[in-house]
Amino acid sequence: SSVQLKFLSIAVMKEIIESEEFDYDKALKRTEGSCKDIKEVKSAIASILYIISNSARFNVEEQQLSLELQQIGLPKESSESLCRSYKNYKEKLIQHFKTKTLRLPKIEELKWRVDLVLSSSTLKTMNEPTVQLNLKILHSEEDGSITTHERFEMSADKFRILHNELKDIRQLMDEHMK
Repeated sequence: SSVQLKFLSIAVMKEIIESEEFDYDKALKRTEGSCKDIKEVKSAIASILYIISNSARFNVEEQQLSLELQQIGLPKESSESLCRSYKNYKEKLIQHFKTKTLRLPKIEELKWRVDLVLSSSTLKTMNEPTVQLNLKILHSEEDGSITTHERFEMSADKFRILHNELKDIRQLMDEHMK
């Protein structure tokens, strides 16, 4: 029924937002008559979790979600019940998924220099260029941003390999974004 669906949907949304452990026994008692055993309850919960989490991730409007649920065969009363619960928790769900999104550090600044040491007091001859890279990296976190500086040096051959691998990765990313 729509009341049982509303209970399950609220419980699922609380589980997502508050990272609460889901009480399957309570859900089985509340869905008595609709669900025969714990397997049916778990499949209903998995379905609701999939619908709710993807709706929040893609910021689906309540009316659109209700129509989509009705198109896959959910009764109008049940879909509207689920959507009312979704509307109440939507902003919290969106915020939760934003905090769980993978964030990689951003390179804010890159400085490079090529040095060629012909010889030194410790080495008679060197004649190999080295590449020095200085990176300014921004790490975004929930409580603010931190900037770090990374410096490293490598041979010209290693730099060529790094450069070619980065170009290949960029090309693969561009192909997959199409």
